[in-house]
Amino acid sequence: MQRALQNIQSADQKADHINLELYRQEEQMQKAKEKTQDIQSELKRAQKYLKYFAKQVYTDKILMCLIFLAIIAVIVIIILKIVKKDNITTSEDLVNALKN
Repeated sequence: MQRALQNIQSADQKADHINLELYRQEEQMQKAKEKTQDIQSELKRAQKYLKYFAKQVYTDKILMCLIFLAIIAVIVIIILKIVKKDNITTSEDLVNALKN
């Protein structure tokens, strides 16, 4: 009878030890789950920032191209005005130049 009680106490202690280890592992798993959720939320936030900055970069590139085209247009207009003053001063001169 006493041996049976010792076996029961030993089994009870082992069960308590196993339950304690399971509890510790569950806590570790819960902490890991919370960390992964935090990381996922950080990743989502980072993706939003990346999209925002990518849009800003594309907008800046488009604006730079438009400014560059406007500068080229101004230069071409200035050059044409200078060339026209030197070569042809009126529309009649242009007609005469085209006929010749």
